[in-house]
Amino acid sequence: MRLGVDPMTADAGRPVDVPPAHRSTSLNLVGLPFLMDQTVGRAEIVVALLDGPVVTDHPAFVHSMIRTVGGSDGKCARPDEAACRHGTAVAGILCATRGVSEAPGIAPGCVVLNRPVIPESGPGGHLEAGPDELAEALVEVTRAGAKVINVSLAMSPSPMTQHSVISRALDYALLRGALVVAAAGNDGELSSTTITRHPAVVPVVSYDEDGRPIGHSNFSASTARRGVGAPGAGVRSITPAGGSVELRGTSFATALISGTAALLWSLFPRCGAADIRAALTLGRNRRALSLIPPLADAKAAHEYLTAKDARTVDRLT
Repeated sequence: MRLGVDPMTADAGRPVDVPPAHRSTSLNLVGLPFLMDQTVGRAEIVVALLDGPVVTDHPAFVHSMIRTVGGSDGKCARPDEAACRHGTAVAGILCATRGVSEAPGIAPGCVVLNRPVIPESGPGGHLEAGPDELAEALVEVTRAGAKVINVSLAMSPSPMTQHSVISRALDYALLRGALVVAAAGNDGELSSTTITRHPAVVPVVSYDEDGRPIGHSNFSASTARRGVGAPGAGVRSITPAGGSVELRGTSFATALISGTAALLWSLFPRCGAADIRAALTLGRNRRALSLIPPLADAKAAHEYLTAKDARTVDRLT
């Protein structure tokens, strides 16, 4: 398995100040400021991060609620290594304290479970995790109460290889009501994997800042039917050393969708994973006439859940 790229508390109803710097083209492209204006997320909406280790004492996480599971401290032993840079950048997108860095900090009010699955194996080269490690992590974070599981990993396409251990772990996540958001991968191929084919998963492909699909993404019937697109270019986040970096790849597009799911769930806490999944895909049962899924639309997803909520109230009165 390879990473998508090879580098890098408040009440839900209370209006939240979103710094102008975070109203970037990439966030506006999927309507995220609309949700970020309304909430920073609820602590009971737990988001799991399956990635590299994270510099959890970074100044950008001063008010973030990051908890490590899996038996290690989850911190970076060597901040210069690719795994640490990647994990920290994804965490910055998801939960950095708003206004203290260039990271979006989509849902800093949500608890984030930091479960590293990528070892610090030296700068450069591919970042890899075995199927057993990923499956174990999926089960651990599901048992720990994760509602949204961000998997910024993409299995290298290998139709001859069966990853039944991962499939069983995803079955467990689905049974327990978790929503898995996973990178489609950056091989630029027409292919799917055990992860992106699974019904528990919303696969994510990359779009550019002009709203066009990026050719480095993997596309397939699975991504077309159940996936969404999000900016995989022009997204900024933090570095372990304290600077900022512009990111490219489906890993970072995936973090935007995980953050969107967390904010939607915070605003509609009575919903289940199937409701959030339907909102992200606008309830469409798509036929794979095209292998490219549409861009996510956070505002339209909010409208979808608002209408569903109203129908539920009508039935109960």
